[in-house]
Amino acid sequence: MLRQTLARTAAALVAAAALTACSGVTDAPREGTAASAGYPVTVTHRLGTTVIPAAPTRVVALGVPDLDVAAALGVVPVAALASPYTADGVWPWDAGKVDPARTTLLTGTPGQLDLEKIAALRPDLILAHSTAGVDDIYPKLAEIAPTVVDSRGVLADPWQDETIAIGTALGRADQARTLVADVERRLADTASAHPGLSGAGYVIGWAREPGTVTVTGRPDDITAALFGALGMHLPDSVTALPRLGGGNSGAGAAVVPFEQLSMLDTDLLLVAAGSPELGAQLASNPLFTRLTAVREGRYESIDLTTVSALRVPTAANIPWLLDELGPVLGKVGA
Repeated sequence: MLRQTLARTAAALVAAAALTACSGVTDAPREGTAASAGYPVTVTHRLGTTVIPAAPTRVVALGVPDLDVAAALGVVPVAALASPYTADGVWPWDAGKVDPARTTLLTGTPGQLDLEKIAALRPDLILAHSTAGVDDIYPKLAEIAPTVVDSRGVLADPWQDETIAIGTALGRADQARTLVADVERRLADTASAHPGLSGAGYVIGWAREPGTVTVTGRPDDITAALFGALGMHLPDSVTALPRLGGGNSGAGAAVVPFEQLSMLDTDLLLVAAGSPELGAQLASNPLFTRLTAVREGRYESIDLTTVSALRVPTAANIPWLLDELGPVLGKVGA
């Protein structure tokens, strides 16, 4: 179920970015400066106001955006949540930038974290942008070190705003803005190279339980914003579906039973399966094989790492996604 999937993806590993709003940040230091001249920095976020008194040198990254942005900006966290889908716990887009020998990779959901272990690392900044379950542990985290979370909610802040907010907290605001501009340029270049994407529909789903596919259903969430940058949109058949609740992680998703798989008829279809058995069950369903995207080669079976990146787009994983999905994107409208 998506609620479980995203709680694991967004919490056990780290989560999110989204559609509007950045953490309110003041007194940002200049690019690359670790000098105390730019500090203290005051960050206003969803759970309060945090003062970072000096340039941080021992950062704990509990959100996917936190680790990705820190790594992209050359900051080595003392600890971060591990990817549950790779052998070494490092997301593939962070390979070569995150070294498990230098960064302690934590496992489990935020609610399962060993806070004493985190405290023993003597962090001077904890970043937890769009980390499912952070609300429950925020008071304890804030006792350990200044802690900054997302502005609007888990899976709610735009990746651009989170990148700049994280960069500002790290004393690298200008570098973060450059990173955002580079990724936005890459998205624009992809849209330009594939004009058939403009106006095309897409569906992203998870085969998590027998007989159903859970899909992203909100036209205004962070995944929709990512595809919107390519000129794509969710079909009306999906946005009209009843949505799950789920607070931090499942809100906005919808469940499609196999009898209604025709609702997934669209130009681009990306589906992850929770197990080989569930994937085979879906692939062999006659209603699924009759979908236009499946018949015309615009369907791709994606793994859980890819679906995690799609649900939590960051400045680091968006270029990776464009590389991974480039071949199937090129078939849309071709």
